[in-house]
Amino acid sequence: MQSEFAPEGLFDLLQGPAFSRLSQTPVERGHKLIAAGTAADAMYLVFSGRFRVERDRVDLAEIGAGSVIGEIAFLTGSTRTADVVAARDSIVYRID
Repeated sequence: MQSEFAPEGLFDLLQGPAFSRLSQTPVERGHKLIAAGTAADAMYLVFSGRFRVERDRVDLAEIGAGSVIGEIAFLTGSTRTADVVAARDSIVYRID
């Protein structure tokens, strides 16, 4: 499995039965993966691509391959605090 980051990255560690149960999701450029104010029913591992984190149409951060998206709200049971939008065609693995 090849991603856009170093071979010693996260996806090289995640192999075997647990990884095979994750659902791979393509995300088209411009698609909002996470919407602020919504319930956190999943978190995502970015396999390829880039995402912008936005609040009130202001860019807060950019997230790329090897990163995790939405883990804080997912693990704490809180609502999402920002929008996450695909900056280009991307692939994520959903953990719910």
